[in-house]
Formats: sequence, C-alpha cells, structure tokens
Amino acid sequence: MKKVLKHSALVLTALALVACGNTKKASDNGTASNSNFEVSVKDGMYVLPKDEDSNSHYLALQVEIKNNRDKQFSFTSHDITLYNEKDEKVEPIQIHESDSKTKFMSYGDSISKGKSVAGYVVYEVDKDAKYELHFAPSFYDDVKENQKGKNDVAIKVDPSQYEDNIDEAKEAMKKYVDAVYLDGENTGGASNVSFTNDKTQIVALEDKKSNDKKSDDKKSDDKKSDDKKSDDKKSDDKKSDDKKSDDKKSDDKKSDDKKSSNDSDVITNDVKKDREEFIKKFIESFGKGFYNYKPSDSELRTFAEAYIKANAKRAKVDYKVKTYLPDYAVVYVRPETIDLDNLNVHELSRKFYDENKGKYSSYSEAMKAGEKYILENAPSQFDSTPLDTSDNMQKEGYEIKMTKKDGKWTIDTSSKNYKLKDMARTFRGGIGY
Repeated sequence: MKKVLKHSALVLTALALVACGNTKKASDNGTASNSNFEVSVKDGMYVLPKDEDSNSHYLALQVEIKNNRDKQFSFTSHDITLYNEKDEKVEPIQIHESDSKTKFMSYGDSISKGKSVAGYVVYEVDKDAKYELHFAPSFYDDVKENQKGKNDVAIKVDPSQYEDNIDEAKEAMKKYVDAVYLDGENTGGASNVSFTNDKTQIVALEDKKSNDKKSDDKKSDDKKSDDKKSDDKKSDDKKSDDKKSDDKKSDDKKSDDKKSSNDSDVITNDVKKDREEFIKKFIESFGKGFYNYKPSDSELRTFAEAYIKANAKRAKVDYKVKTYLPDYAVVYVRPETIDLDNLNVHELSRKFYDENKGKYSSYSEAMKAGEKYILENAPSQFDSTPLDTSDNMQKEGYEIKMTKKDGKWTIDTSSKNYKLKDMARTFRGGIGY
C-alpha cells in the first residue's frame, strides 16, 4: 500500500510540474528577457514550405535572440517552441531550401557574448487561435545555471496579425505569362496574309497567277492616262495608309509601354525582350516544318502572333503555389493551349485539292502551293481546335522558380531552367525547344 501511495505521490508531482511548465507570464509587447538573454519577435509572415499541405497555414516568425551572458551559448530551433491555448507544444518545421537566401534558425546556432542572432522559425498554426512563443535553451556547459530555472521566456503570438501574401506569387507569375506568351500583337506585316482582330484568324488574299495575265499588248493613250490616275490614287491611298499605320503603331507602342509599366511594378523581367525571344523561337521552329514552300519571316511572324492572340482568348491556365518563402517561390503553371498538332490539316489539303484540281503542271509546284495554302488557312481553325496539355508536363503543371528582392519578383529564365522552356513550347502549340 505504501508503494502505491508513493507512486501516486510521484505521479501527482509530475503532473504538477507539467501543469506549471508554461505558467510563466508571457510578454505581450513582442519582447521578453532575463539575465541570460533577450528574445524579440521582429516580424512574421505566412509561408508555404516545400512538400507541406497547401490547405494548412504556416507562420514564419522572425525571432532575434541576444546573449546577455558573459560567455557564448548554443541553442537549436527546437529550443524555440510554440504553445497553443491548450498548452500543447507545436514543434517548428525545418526549412532546407538551397535556392532561398532567407536565414532560418538551424539545429546548431551559437551566440557570442553580447551578440545577437536572428532568423525565421516556422510553425503550423490556426489563424484564429492564440499562442505563446517560448525560448528555453539548455546550458549544457553550466549545470548550476540550468538548475536556477531562469532559462525560459515567453512572448504572446497572435497569428491573425500577420499578412498572408502567398497568392502574390501566383499573380506575379500570371502577369509574366500573360505578357510574354499570351499578349499577341499584329506586327508581322506579311503582304499575302491578313490578320483579322474580330475573328482572330489569318485569311488568304486573292493571289493572281501568271496565267491570268491579260493578252492585249496594245498601249493606248487612254490606258496610260488611266494608269497615271491610278498611280496618283495609289500614292494618295498609300500616304493615307501610312498615316493610319503610323497612328496604329503609336497607339500600340503606348499600350505596350503602359502594360510594361504595370508589369514592372510586380516583376523585374524584361517582358518585351522575353516576348520577342518567344516569338523568334516560334518563327524559327515553325519555319523548319515547311519542305516545299519557304515562308517569309513576315508570314511566319503574322501566323505566330495570330496564334498567340487566339491562345490568349481560349487558353486555360491554372496557377498553384508549391513553395513560398520570404525571398523565393515555386509556382505550378498548368496550361491548356491550342495544340497545333490537332489542326485538321487533312481537311485543308482536301479543300486545296478541290479548289485547284488540274491547275498545276508539276507535283513540286502543287506541293509548294499546298503548303502555302495551309499556312494561310490553318489559323481559321484556331477557334475550333481542341485545347490540350503537354505529355511532358507533370500532373500539377510546370514548376517555375522565382525569387523576390525589394518587393519585386524575378522569374527564373536562365538557360538551365528546362521546365520554363517546356512551358514556352506548350504556349507555342508544341513547337520548338
């Protein structure tokens, strides 16, 4: 019986110790101290660590610890713990991200006499709950100091006071994608194709062949007069067209400058340069697919920009944040675009055959004209061609990295970023690497 009573007394003593373990009054001004150290919560923000549940909330607290002792001491991030309203301990989540330069408290930090160290500590929290942050290092080199029980301070933490800006990474990525891959403008200037904004397609213009040449060689004064009048009219029309073209270019430039200015408020990338590189790659890769007809750069550019314009209207792009830290993020971009492999080239070939049966004297001439016909008429299918996703893309989308500095994001467009290259190819309808 005595043994039972002794055991009961021991249990009660242990429970009493547990109950009063966190009864130390917590500071409500963000700073707490004792004779050994001073702890402050300098800042905080919501983050999303890699491979963690995006439906949960992770609070990163920027903690600064100052050593008030006369000698160095060491601690680990597990000495900085969070307690909820039920006095349950919340262990910190370790962050290991080589692409981030943010300082996170590690397993073995040490502080010299009179010095300070600062870094983030991350916890999974309930935004509507209240917490206490406790710092209680073990001075393994000083048993007497440990026995004094002076190595614990506490600070009140209210998660609702901190901002959750995780979605800003998605918005920055969306701005980049819209500006570079989905913001087509008609600057091709091809003479044998016409871009129609309302229907977003290229339509073939009437192409007169040499066998349509008039047979009369008679040169009359009346015809010369008519030709002169016609030339004068063409000259006037050209001046008028040139003026309209200059006005349109001016308006387009103002529009581009405005878009670029808006984008520069969020991202540092040169979106104009990146878009031009994107179109250049489109033109080079698409042009290699012709074996008989050799399109001009203006024809290819007009085709490319018509595709981009149609894609901007029809493509579906989903964005999801995978990782979000103070200076670094990874965003999943999952595009469904107009896949050029899904164009009904067979139907276009049949139409060409029906419209030009017996017109060409040689096979090579017919093939050349057929490819030209497909180039001019394929965009008429942009509105009806099914959207598709790339087989090279993982289920969630392309993982695109981005870094943040001075409040602005920079999308990683380095040559080693193969996932960005794959994504760009998808926005070109599956053309080029």
